[in-house]
Amino acid sequence: MSKLELRIPPVLLMFICLIGMWATALLMPVASLSFPWAKLVAGVFFLLGGVLPILSVVEFRRAKTTLDPRFPEHSSHLVSRGVFGLSRNPIYLGFVLLLIGVAWYLMNLLAVVWVLAFVLYMTRFQIVPEERHMKEKFAEEFDSYSASVRRWL
Repeated sequence: MSKLELRIPPVLLMFICLIGMWATALLMPVASLSFPWAKLVAGVFFLLGGVLPILSVVEFRRAKTTLDPRFPEHSSHLVSRGVFGLSRNPIYLGFVLLLIGVAWYLMNLLAVVWVLAFVLYMTRFQIVPEERHMKEKFAEEFDSYSASVRRWL
């Protein structure tokens, strides 16, 4: 197990990436793009990215299980209803959509690198360890769920 697994809260990592995106756009304006409806597209991504985590929290509360991603071993139920039927990680997907919205808002091509970094880091150091715990705890139920619902989308 890596020392980075389950260490950085996903919401903190998202904010680190947001800061990186803003800094990149300010420091490297040569990568700026122009698109007439960029703000509208950004708004759509912001809306979707904000709704997914909220719906996810509702499902966690309904199942009366932990929402803290640093301690997946505290999970009491495998949540598979609602938005969890579309993605095994709708909260993280929402964060990605928010980051994509920021990239559209900034209209800086290099800002997308931060979105990719977020996805790669989250997959390796957050999602894979969470799934390992879920497989141990929920065995066949998790196997069936992960066979029918994709990790991201």
